[in-house]
Amino acid sequence: ELLDDDAFVDRLRALSEEEEDSVEESAGLLRALGLLDDDDDLVAALDEALAGGVLGFYDPEGNELVVRGADLSVGVRSTLVHELTHAWDDQHFELHRPALEEADDESYFGFSALVEGNADRVEAAWGDTLTQEERVQLRADQISASERLASADVPPVVLQLLSLPYAAG
Repeated sequence: ELLDDDAFVDRLRALSEEEEDSVEESAGLLRALGLLDDDDDLVAALDEALAGGVLGFYDPEGNELVVRGADLSVGVRSTLVHELTHAWDDQHFELHRPALEEADDESYFGFSALVEGNADRVEAAWGDTLTQEERVQLRADQISASERLASADVPPVVLQLLSLPYAAG
């Protein structure tokens, strides 16, 4: 499903509301480690970061693929390639794994890094097929998304935690 900015953010927020208890629990840990100040609201910061920086998502529980963008720009197509890779992986390997999500170790992080790394690999291979003009437009779309995320008023640890599975994958 392709949605304009407002509809996309509404859909993303509805999905992230289900995770608020887990986020609050993580906030306590981050405060204890000195990575969040006492007055930082992790739920609000995460909401702002997701609303500003997420370009698409695949929900393996509901088998839904949602992308920010009402037209098929190069940036939207790039996001579609990434999210369609998740959909394909889900069909073959079942990405919804509640036991991993609830585990008291880092197995869920490892799994999510594997999932995101594969989608990044396929997206990069797709990007190699673009013309020079399309690559310039893709880079402009990526810069725009990065600027939107950078303008969000969130603690640095939030941005680092959101990007870590992609970087590690």
